[in-house]
Amino acid sequence: MQESVKECKASKKALADRLKALKDDRVIGTHENWWTEELIESNIRSQVFHGGDWAGHACRNFLGVAHRDGSPNSKDTYVQFYNKLRTRINGMDVEKIDSRVTKDDLLEFVGVLEQLCAKLAAAHNFYASIKPAESKEGLERGIAACKEYVRYYRSTMWKTGCTLKVLTATGTARHIKPKHHCLETHIPIFARHWGCVGRFAEDVVESIHHVVNLNNSDVTNLSNQPLRQFQCNDDRQNLQFELTAKEQYKRPKKRKFSKAKEGTTTA
Repeated sequence: MQESVKECKASKKALADRLKALKDDRVIGTHENWWTEELIESNIRSQVFHGGDWAGHACRNFLGVAHRDGSPNSKDTYVQFYNKLRTRINGMDVEKIDSRVTKDDLLEFVGVLEQLCAKLAAAHNFYASIKPAESKEGLERGIAACKEYVRYYRSTMWKTGCTLKVLTATGTARHIKPKHHCLETHIPIFARHWGCVGRFAEDVVESIHHVVNLNNSDVTNLSNQPLRQFQCNDDRQNLQFELTAKEQYKRPKKRKFSKAKEGTTTA
């Protein structure tokens, strides 16, 4: 496992170096910039602290998965993005396409990516859910979705199943990563034991980063910042909890009945 992690890190660094070289040589042009701008419009962007990868909310936006609080995802999902990409590929000048591939090759590769996203979205709906499976059949369907995503990834993107077209389009064959192994092997074991996976995920803790960062900006000029930060976080969370509780559990107002005056009748 340790060797696999080192190999993945080395591969990622090599890809990052290649991307930097492309930027320095101004090889990246209008098509790459168009794709980046399309993603940013739907709040999907790379994160520096994730090594340039997407954060969790960006992945959910792209896959079209609703957020944990029930809020809708971005306006465009992978389906709309890949349809736009197909339109752009069809309109490209053939002379500007790499001679090793054709438009059909690129369109076929987009289809592979779209299938990957569909299978990953199905797996995500299972492993990110905080609700236990309602039946054993539903649990097994979710587990099957996780395994199917890894199987399809291995058959299309991995070095032993990677086609020449995919290899040419991506520049290198992908690797099966530790998270793929967890998705295929450990999540089924965990899910069968506990009935769900999402309830034990780190999303709840990770989501507090934004709040902590806001609080940090409030205590930067105060003495004993660590203590002030803890106090500020605690006060803000308690207040938010109290406000939410009052909103959700409002007591109905008591109706006031006025006494009828003597000698009068009510309709």
